[in-house]
Amino acid sequence: MTQTAAATAEQPATQAKPILRRLTRLLLRFRWLLTAVVTLRLAGMGMEFVAALVIRNGFNRIDTLGDIVDVIDVGFWQALRDPPNALIAEIRTLAAIILAVAVVGGVFGFVTRIEQTRLSQKVVRRLRSRLYSTLQKLSFGYYDRNVSGQIINRVTGDVRNVQRFLTNSLLYVFECILRLMGYGAMMIYINWKLTVLSLLPTPFVVLLMLYMGRRLRPAFRATREAEDGMITVLQENIAGVRVVKAFGRQNYEMERFGSANQGVYGKTVGVASLFAFFIPTIRLIASLSLILMFGYAAWSMIEGESQVGDLVFFAAALGMIVESVRGLAQTSNIYQEAMASGERVFEILDARSEVEEASHARRLPDGRGEVVFDHATFGYDPDRPVLHDIDFAVAPGEVIAVVGPTGSGKTTLVNLLPRFYDPQKGRVLIDGGDLSDLRLAELREQIGLVFQETFLFSDTVANNIAYGANEATMDQIVHAAEIAKAAEFIEELDDGYDTVIGERGVSLSGGQRQRLAIARAIVTNPRILILDDALASVDPTTEQEIVAGLGGVFAGRTVFVIAHRLSAVMQANRIVVLGNGRITQIGAHRELMQSDGYYRTMARLQLMQDGYPEAV
Repeated sequence: MTQTAAATAEQPATQAKPILRRLTRLLLRFRWLLTAVVTLRLAGMGMEFVAALVIRNGFNRIDTLGDIVDVIDVGFWQALRDPPNALIAEIRTLAAIILAVAVVGGVFGFVTRIEQTRLSQKVVRRLRSRLYSTLQKLSFGYYDRNVSGQIINRVTGDVRNVQRFLTNSLLYVFECILRLMGYGAMMIYINWKLTVLSLLPTPFVVLLMLYMGRRLRPAFRATREAEDGMITVLQENIAGVRVVKAFGRQNYEMERFGSANQGVYGKTVGVASLFAFFIPTIRLIASLSLILMFGYAAWSMIEGESQVGDLVFFAAALGMIVESVRGLAQTSNIYQEAMASGERVFEILDARSEVEEASHARRLPDGRGEVVFDHATFGYDPDRPVLHDIDFAVAPGEVIAVVGPTGSGKTTLVNLLPRFYDPQKGRVLIDGGDLSDLRLAELREQIGLVFQETFLFSDTVANNIAYGANEATMDQIVHAAEIAKAAEFIEELDDGYDTVIGERGVSLSGGQRQRLAIARAIVTNPRILILDDALASVDPTTEQEIVAGLGGVFAGRTVFVIAHRLSAVMQANRIVVLGNGRITQIGAHRELMQSDGYYRTMARLQLMQDGYPEAV
């Protein structure tokens, strides 16, 4: 796939598919659990409606205070045991009903909270798993364009915002709407005139919510992007703490973080300012509703059109309606934040790898590692090629050294072999198979890599070596360590091969980390071995020991060695010299020493200093 096609493929699908619809589909994957939660919340709400109606009927039954006075004559508890009149008996029954409703509602609430937590965690687990799976499949190009701090913030903070909306706020919105409909219907049934008057200001709330919605989503997205920047600064500072301290740049880094932190502060205060206007306005409108309701209710009671129980019910119902409207208003905050976060989450989920396995992908052909670069041209930006018309073939079992000045394209060249990138023009073949037609997993299983920057995991030494070969035996692990000249220092560690090394291998020296990385590549027994400046962190003596030890490993497999020290590559079968992304020279050491060019110039400078005068 070309870079242009890949860029098109990576356009987010959020324009065509509304975020809310996609998020709802995610929630519906757990429809049975969702149905249980909704049913429980409906049952709890039903208990609430029953309690409200029971209380209304109870107050309406109190026609005279005289019936209540009878309680004084016999005592409160005696009146409960043996009601002196029918009204007290009815009130006792109503009190028992209210108590039962409260207990049942409490049970529903308890079970609902547990089931809702289960639903919440299932949703977030699936969403994070999908994000992580997508990130594992994306090519290097995606990570070239996106900083790790931004990605981490999307997988954590943005997913949390989406989860909160889907499993809490969305159900709360559903509950608020049903409460509005339920109480509204009962109010209309009891007194439609009072209902209309009470709810007269409601359209203003709706208009205000629509206005705020248009303002909030871009504000929340800006806040999340500011948080991306802050997390990126923090992550870089932690990862590069040794460089920071070595150059005494603590104050600079504190200012840098402070600036990013201030950016988050400013965006967050901006969102809060919107709500500082929004929430009090909602409360003002709610207060107007109460004033209108009480004014009309007082007049209707004087005229004999309403009873005290109706007024109590309306006061409670309007309070619940106002609370629901306020809840919807506050939920719009969470909704807009979730929509902004959802856009950022789906930008990852919609991303397509620039390097994708073909639908007709076939197995890597049998062979011993023949490699052909067939007029390959590649650039991270298609308009600015890094490699130009690379055209040469490597016979099975050849050791090819790649040298050249910094920025000449050496690492980019070998990164085409495992299909970390695809050339925009030309092609690369291994044992006659075009890489774009091969199964990625099988291709990469046959290529052992030692990167220029060594990365080790917080795990045992043995597990780090066997990372690419999970079924490797202990004998194979030890043998690979011996070839990489790592066995000696490993055996001196407290627990030998079971020693847990720190994050990124910080408990080891640079040379030790590099030797473990070489052992990790060797233990997979690959068809092609790539050493990308793998000996840069070891001293010349250790370098020669490793090179000598690798002789047996090189036999029978194709090897690419990138090195700046020419003493490490002069024994290669051929040396490819790159300059500005083009092959400027190619040949064995002795052939290149007989012609002017970059290689002879550098060899004369280096080999005399490294103690190889005979090679000059």
